Amino acid sequence: MKTKYITTLIATVILLTTFVEISSAQNSASIGAKYRQMHSAFAELPYDDGDISIGLSYDKHSSESCIQFAVDYAWELNGIPTADYIITPQMNILWKDNAWFGGVGLLSSFIEDEQLGSDWTDLYWQLLFGLKIPAFGTSMDLGIHYEFDDWGEIGEFDWEDLQYGIWLNKAL
Repeated sequence: MKTKYITTLIATVILLTTFVEISSAQNSASIGAKYRQMHSAFAELPYDDGDISIGLSYDKHSSESCIQFAVDYAWELNGIPTADYIITPQMNILWKDNAWFGGVGLLSSFIEDEQLGSDWTDLYWQLLFGLKIPAFGTSMDLGIHYEFDDWGEIGEFDWEDLQYGIWLNKAL
């Protein structure tokens, strides 16, 4: 439990440091979708293979990093058939180099389930890696996401737990 608080504190310091750097940076907005998989070790999430979620984000960019505030929404979930929908607010820090980006995010999901009871998940993490393809004042981001709930279990990585995202990003 102590490790979880220390990790959250470190992530908060990194987020604040990055935010100070980009407080006068370029803004952008994105709309996207994520192809979901059933997670082998993180059963709290109600996704099954092939579930789709959609999302919106607001991003603040500097030359080398980006802080992203996003929300993700999914319905017609197959992982837990009684779940009506899931809403996932998230905050991601991305580091970028030309066309590539990578980063870490902090998330929590609200799962609406009239039969089993609706509730928020504990905070959990995601690692992101992807390719940014610029075109005509916009960019398309193709990303791979790996969600997990404990840094101590990151070694239990399974390729089948990867999720795939596509985002259309427009500078504001």
